[in-house]
Amino acid sequence: MKDLIALILLSILCSLAPPAAAAPGPIQAVSVAGQGMAEPRSATGDSGDSLLSPDGRFVMFLSNADNLATNDHNGPVMDVFLRDRQTGGTILVSVNVAGTGGGNGDSSAPDFTPDGRFVAFESRASNLVAGDTNGAADVFVRDLVEGSTTLVSVNSVGAGAGHGVSSGPVITPDGRFVAFSSTADDLVEGDTNRLEDVFVRDLLTGAMTLISRGAQGFAFGARSESPAISRTVSSSRSSARARILWKAWPPNDRQSTCMLA
Repeated sequence: MKDLIALILLSILCSLAPPAAAAPGPIQAVSVAGQGMAEPRSATGDSGDSLLSPDGRFVMFLSNADNLATNDHNGPVMDVFLRDRQTGGTILVSVNVAGTGGGNGDSSAPDFTPDGRFVAFESRASNLVAGDTNGAADVFVRDLVEGSTTLVSVNSVGAGAGHGVSSGPVITPDGRFVAFSSTADDLVEGDTNRLEDVFVRDLLTGAMTLISRGAQGFAFGARSESPAISRTVSSSRSSARARILWKAWPPNDRQSTCMLA
């Protein structure tokens, strides 16, 4: 009887035990030369700051290697790349306006849509689009399907980049909205606080909105930065709305978290 009770208890304990962890898969190098590239296959420079798509197919990363894509000839400049783990292809995202090479300045801070189509990033390059003459970091979005690059941090008259530093972009999953921070005061009318603010650009309509503002519609009297997408209210790109979080620094330099519904 004791043996039977012990056997029953053992069976119960075994049924409650967590399943054995699956064996880890093989490690896969991502920052390697794409298809059609000559040896060596390994990157000839430093790579890092990687982002993985939810399904694990796409990997976004930075690298100053010049042998990852056939059109990367800008030497030690830091570029943005997208690696498709399914096809084995590596795409240069921060490409110049002619499509013949990388930008003439460092690119960083990428964010991308889950399907790997739209990539938002900041760059100090002045040759990713025509008319970028402000000599400062700007925010861009690259459409990898259409092969086009859009200047997101455009001034209020649409004649070029704002005259300030724009950085830290985040993009909604549908690729419609890009939130970013900027010290430029000419992205919208009425931005007179001379501080870093948070903006949202609607890539479908072209509208630019200052979101770090008070109840009267004026810019906060505090530095605002580091936007994040809380959620997208609608899954339809034509009717989507985004909920944005950002950080604000009141006069006492204590960080606050703000939200745009």
